[in-house]
Amino acid sequence: MLGAPGSRLYLGVHLGSYSLHLGKGVVLVALFFALSLRIELPRKTMTESNHSFLKRIPLIMPILILIAALYSGWVFYSRWSAATQARHATEAREIERARKDVEMNGGSQLKITMLYASAGVVRSGQPVQICYGVVNAKNVSFDPPIADVWPSRNRCVDVSPKKSTTYSLNADDGAGHSDKAQVSVQVK
Repeated sequence: MLGAPGSRLYLGVHLGSYSLHLGKGVVLVALFFALSLRIELPRKTMTESNHSFLKRIPLIMPILILIAALYSGWVFYSRWSAATQARHATEAREIERARKDVEMNGGSQLKITMLYASAGVVRSGQPVQICYGVVNAKNVSFDPPIADVWPSRNRCVDVSPKKSTTYSLNADDGAGHSDKAQVSVQVK
């Protein structure tokens, strides 16, 4: 590093993105001018040196323009490359998060995710909720039958059993796959 950021002359190398950063104008071009002037000054007088330098400008300018163009191209390329890598990393994280969400919610297969009763023991005729959750199901039914049931990730229905009952939840995906689960409610 030559100088500090914000000073008149700053030349720094950023290793993270492998790019060369120059501040306060194109310092490289200024250094090249300074070096070309210093090379001529010790050999000739000031007046002769200026004439010699003016004669060299047509030779020096294409080189300076090439250096500036290469520097600008490198800056644009390094920024594009860093943005592309960041975008790919973000896309990979989103894909992984989506894969975990699908897997956590049952994946692509039929699955009963939950079945429980709000109370395990009730009095005869007392209401109790039977809660169930399914993923990738086309049809659901209970045995003994319960009204108003359909495929849902989280749904509760009220029942009022008169005697101890075991409720069986049957789910199918319409493609020949089925799943079954049971929950019991004791009546005292």
